[in-house]
Amino acid sequence: MPLPPDTVLLVPTPGERAQLLRLGLEEWPMVEVGFGLVSAGISAMQLFQSRRPSLAIVVGIAGSYDLSVFPVGSARWFGEIRVDGIGVGEGMRFQSPESLGFPQWRPADGDPVFDGIHVNSAPLTMLSVAAASADAEMAEVRRERHPTASGEDMESFSVAMAAAMAGVPLRVLRGCSNPVGDRDHARWRVAEALESVAKALLDARGERMP
Repeated sequence: MPLPPDTVLLVPTPGERAQLLRLGLEEWPMVEVGFGLVSAGISAMQLFQSRRPSLAIVVGIAGSYDLSVFPVGSARWFGEIRVDGIGVGEGMRFQSPESLGFPQWRPADGDPVFDGIHVNSAPLTMLSVAAASADAEMAEVRRERHPTASGEDMESFSVAMAAAMAGVPLRVLRGCSNPVGDRDHARWRVAEALESVAKALLDARGERMP
């Protein structure tokens, strides 16, 4: 499907927003929702209550758990959005909402939400976290809990929850700036990742959005 004319882009930080605006995306409103799960979810819900776009898209950078499907410098659409860190305990003692049998939300006319939300049929999975993986060991622990995850970010799940509660269609498009767990920003390819995001959005004006 092509992008509806009232599509709204949701971006976490002012730096990402500024770079994307320089890449020819001025035709769509671009709203800064803030860094992290809490700010992004609250900001998104406030936006969805004040206006009801036909489509909202989370855009920005993310890390990759699987460089074969989400290479550094590329951009991908994500269909399943999961969350890690909500539940009981930490590390190997962590118990998720699903393992506890406690849904985070029970919609009136749908399945309960435990650890994941499907926003569309795109095959890749984004894992949202409260704190980014500090090293490869932490990334591996999270990947073991979420073996289908290809990317890691800090906002998409809370925005997806807000969109589901508000009944707003959502897509998630992230550019890969680094492997998950690599905290050396000198190696990150942020500009290239955001250029790929911009290209994917401009392509989606036609028929290439999942």
